Amino acid sequence: MSRPGGTTNARPIDEQALQVAQSAKAGIEEKTGQTYSTFNPTQYATQVGLSRETCPQPSSVEVNVLQNQVVAGTNYFFKIDVGDGHYVHARVYKDLQQNISVAAVQTSRTEQDTLGYFA
Repeated sequence: MSRPGGTTNARPIDEQALQVAQSAKAGIEEKTGQTYSTFNPTQYATQVGLSRETCPQPSSVEVNVLQNQVVAGTNYFFKIDVGDGHYVHARVYKDLQQNISVAAVQTSRTEQDTLGYFA
């Protein structure tokens, strides 16, 4: 479970997440300046947007200003085994038109490092 606006718990890769990670491989390699012959995503998490369903609702409130957050896609956070005991963490954005872009990559990670939000 996660808090609104936070990330879900890390979980094993499923088919949909695997497709996103594989589509982002070239962008991850570009950001790190490396070519990975081993590229095995092992875990992922997603960023949860705020919505009426995920935000706690007060029992009584007077609304003076209303602001909405438009969620225009999904942030994926991947833990990727790149061989020889080395891992990278990647933040990949998939928009509503299914375009995929690599937002950030962390290198020098280990299998034991916790996967979570990073900028």
